[in-house]
Amino acid sequence: MMSETKNMPDTEANSDIEKNSTFLTDTIISPETVKDVFNPSRVNIHSFPHVNFPSGRIAMGDPLFTIPDKRRTSYLKDTIPSGKYTIEIAIAKTKHFGLRIAGMKLRLSNQKAIRYKLVEDYMPYAEEPENNLGGFDVEAGLATFCDANAVSAYEIFSDKWYGNDIEKNIYDEYFSTLFTESYKKYPSLQRKGGDFIRWSVPNSKEEIVMVASGLGNDWYNVFWGYDTLGARCELVTIFISPGLF
Repeated sequence: MMSETKNMPDTEANSDIEKNSTFLTDTIISPETVKDVFNPSRVNIHSFPHVNFPSGRIAMGDPLFTIPDKRRTSYLKDTIPSGKYTIEIAIAKTKHFGLRIAGMKLRLSNQKAIRYKLVEDYMPYAEEPENNLGGFDVEAGLATFCDANAVSAYEIFSDKWYGNDIEKNIYDEYFSTLFTESYKKYPSLQRKGGDFIRWSVPNSKEEIVMVASGLGNDWYNVFWGYDTLGARCELVTIFISPGLF
């Protein structure tokens, strides 16, 4: 879907991009902000139920940039019980950029979060590991929370798909068709060409939910949400400040 403000002066759009980048640098987030981003009266909530997390070890990152290579992938230090969980995305109609995904949440329970804390993560396979970054970098416009087993399965698939031809483009030649099919199925929830898919990794039992990251490439902090008993009840990242929609 094209933005209704496509003729908006670039200065206003650029100003919003700068405001959002500043918002994204904050390593503290309030329950009110998360509630605002996922407020069903302001956004459309789309759910991916029963997403498989067989190992309970969570990876986060850009599924075209970091996730295909475990050496560049960050894993959360805290694990979750093996099982199936719901991933939710908040789809907002922004003032200047049309439909965009404003946030992504992995729900661990039905309890409400009353506080949030920046995650602790590590890169166990990196040649020069960086730890406790608290989030992930997006370079190809997509984001995911997925199981560590899915990272391994994706890496095997990716290696076979590229073979000896590293010049191939896996998005244009493989994933774009899946995103287009998603758009045809949910045309009112995403831009033409598609903004989200639930991908079953070929020749495996693993799956990865891939979603467009807000306004595109940036750094996105990730937070654990805790309920009144102090238990982790959700994992969340915000892509777009609620002030922009």
